Amino acid sequence: MGKGNKSLVGYDWKVFLVLAVSLNIVLISKVVYQRDGGQENKIGMLCVDAESGKYGDVHVETPSPTTISSNDVHNDVGDVGDGADHSDAHVIIDLDHGNPTMYEEYWRQMGDKTTIVIPGWQFISYFSDKNNICWFMEPDFAKAAIRLHNLVGNAATQDRYMVVGTGSSQLYQAVLYALTATDNSKPMSVVSAAPFYSAYPVLTDLLKSGLHKWAGDAWALVKDPEIAKKMTRYIEISTIGVSKDSQLRAAKILQTLSDQYNTTNNAEGKERFFDYSYNVMLKRWKELRAAVDNNEKFSLPKFSPDNCTFRGQSFEPQPAFAWLKCEDESVDDCANFLRGHNILGRSGKYFGSSPKYVRISMTDSNYKFKILTKRLAGLKSLDI
Repeated sequence: MGKGNKSLVGYDWKVFLVLAVSLNIVLISKVVYQRDGGQENKIGMLCVDAESGKYGDVHVETPSPTTISSNDVHNDVGDVGDGADHSDAHVIIDLDHGNPTMYEEYWRQMGDKTTIVIPGWQFISYFSDKNNICWFMEPDFAKAAIRLHNLVGNAATQDRYMVVGTGSSQLYQAVLYALTATDNSKPMSVVSAAPFYSAYPVLTDLLKSGLHKWAGDAWALVKDPEIAKKMTRYIEISTIGVSKDSQLRAAKILQTLSDQYNTTNNAEGKERFFDYSYNVMLKRWKELRAAVDNNEKFSLPKFSPDNCTFRGQSFEPQPAFAWLKCEDESVDDCANFLRGHNILGRSGKYFGSSPKYVRISMTDSNYKFKILTKRLAGLKSLDI
């Protein structure tokens, strides 16, 4: 009995040793092969038979990537340059989601200003501030968020209660939970003017509680303490609060943003974040309109200039998403039409609007945006 267990343990360790050695060989051979012969899109590897101990060669064919997604870091970061071939028809650009990779270059230039280091022993407790209604909210995050609101002037912060959530989707559900009376005989209707955010109907009906239903076309500052308590309760029972790591990282970034507009802290003279964002979006909207305005197949909404109290000037809105319309009568589904030309967007039907519209993200990488504008302009001469 004892010998059997001993031999079994010995066998396990041999297998582990062989596997460990083989895995290291695989990594080394992969690196060497990719350096010397990676042009063929083959990765040379070695495998081992655990029973016989024999090694064999394995070659894995890896197809060349044709989809430019948010995870293609090397292609998404920065500007590829005007010399790149942005007209490659086989390249699929995914602009369905609001993926803000256009900011990667900016934050890289900031270096360690937004870097945080958290020792393993810190922030272990579930509680952040037991005296706060939102007891899992980090005080530094709350201070940074309120400071930024006061700087920009886009929200009233006095006599308000802040609730932190894992994104706006969770906060939206928390609001539904908090505002719904449990003694109603009928579910509460939730309405919004179209086009509305595409996730609203899904999130509203997701709870399936009978308390509310869809019936029509991040953090929250709440005035009523009872509503804030109910929202906090919802987040507590759904995710036991919000990741402290995320809050602390957000606090550091928000603090950096506010510090940039303090003249004593901006001595380096680097472009401030909101100025950078304004200039990038201004340039992108000009380029997109140039690609669309001379093309009868598409149209974009016209925006009237409005006053921005933060910048102290009037200018046309520069949304993070473009609401593109296919004007050609033969095109019933704009998203499907663009998909045929390797441009992925979100159909207007998901926003309570017509499928003649499609939502396109404006915040993705320079590389994908250049492909988008050149491809849209090129569709002008294409027969549908």
